[in-house]
Amino acid sequence: MLLLGRRLPSSVCESSLSVLAFLVMQEYAFLVQTCEISSAVPAGESRSQVIAEKLVNMIEMLRSSLDSFDHGGWRALSHDVLETNGSLIVSFLICREERTRS
Repeated sequence: MLLLGRRLPSSVCESSLSVLAFLVMQEYAFLVQTCEISSAVPAGESRSQVIAEKLVNMIEMLRSSLDSFDHGGWRALSHDVLETNGSLIVSFLICREERTRS
């Protein structure tokens, strides 16, 4: 028997198999968002504060859009931030329980 790409030993008893039936398959996707960072930092703010504020705004937009993206049910698992040429590029790894396709 194959389960999530792993072969179960032939000695697995029936009661063990009923527990394994509760495993849930996950779907994964990446979302990438970008925003411009002004090269001029406002007086009284550090560059890190400006970047933190941009990230907070991105996360708020992500949070509000995950429920409607591809019929919802998504949650963010991880993220990566890249600053390059005056832009922030943020990729989010998202997942949800696998849904059956009709």
